[in-house]
Amino acid sequence: MRKILAVASNEYRQVVLTKSFLFSLILPLVLYGGMFLASYFFGDQTDLRDRRVMIVDRTGLLFEGMLEANAKRDTSPAVLSDGKQVGPKFTLEGYTGPADIGRKQVLVDLSEAVRDGRIFAFLYIGKDYVRVEGGEDDRLDYYSDSPTFSRLPDWLASEITALVEQHRFREAGYDQRQINLLTSHNKLSDLVWRRWTSPGTSSTQRKTIGWPPF
Repeated sequence: MRKILAVASNEYRQVVLTKSFLFSLILPLVLYGGMFLASYFFGDQTDLRDRRVMIVDRTGLLFEGMLEANAKRDTSPAVLSDGKQVGPKFTLEGYTGPADIGRKQVLVDLSEAVRDGRIFAFLYIGKDYVRVEGGEDDRLDYYSDSPTFSRLPDWLASEITALVEQHRFREAGYDQRQINLLTSHNKLSDLVWRRWTSPGTSSTQRKTIGWPPF
């Protein structure tokens, strides 16, 4: 029995005390520790550089509204918090190239500008995009070399949708604000039943399950 224990002890020391075994133990600790420290020190770091965006508005109807919306965004919590910049600003510029250049050539030229770093991204709005019935140039094209940066395309899509809806309501002779009021609903209150134990105090007995808001 002693010989067996001695052999086992010797084998164990030979395995445990090898450099490869010790390295396999230490390496994961170093990697995970480094990842934790990196996320702690750099996780909240946001790239605050302005994003320069070229807007090709072939409708001639949306660019001014986008500039107004962007000015409001510059003072919103998406960019400022307690007077400190916490998010990047978007710099929108209107396309000034010849109006007779076809869509494909515009996309090629602006794609090169993105790759060269002259602009961060571009948005192409086709001349038929605001029309209810659409058309040949019913296009909304976005391009950037930073596909993981979703703040910009998400914001552009949201603002363009709102502006197009406003234009279509006006063209149809409807007051969008009045329609929103007519189609709005009051939210269902989530009531709490209380049992009064003494003046000014109460205890909750049960809570009702309300329907989700309309």
